[in-house]
Amino acid sequence: MNPTDLVRTLYAAFGRADLPAVLAALAEDVDWRYCGPAAAPYSGTFRGRDGAKRFFETYLAAFALTSFEPQRFLADGDTVVVLGRESGSVPTTGRSATYDWVHVFFVRDGKIAAFREFPDATAVDALFRKA
Repeated sequence: MNPTDLVRTLYAAFGRADLPAVLAALAEDVDWRYCGPAAAPYSGTFRGRDGAKRFFETYLAAFALTSFEPQRFLADGDTVVVLGRESGSVPTTGRSATYDWVHVFFVRDGKIAAFREFPDATAVDALFRKA
């Protein structure tokens, strides 16, 4: 499977809420990073599949996702960049938003070896900021 198809498979598993399939697409030593504002409880670096699992559990507990749309896939060898958009709300603040993001996947031996997410930091920060 080529890197772009692997990323599409991962997104399909995420869309089905199939976390085991998402984790199976990751290398054992995956370096998963959410490069968003510190106000988001899932910001930071997560190591290995267990770390990626913690990221997803924290993300899904803190953010009520209503729409997730990978829109454009750009590939260069084993690197896949995806431009997309998501919508949702934060139950603890009652705020909702729709914002754009950039995902960067680094593939090694048919698995996701590293991931970086660059969200609209201003929008995400406003979602979590306490009044």
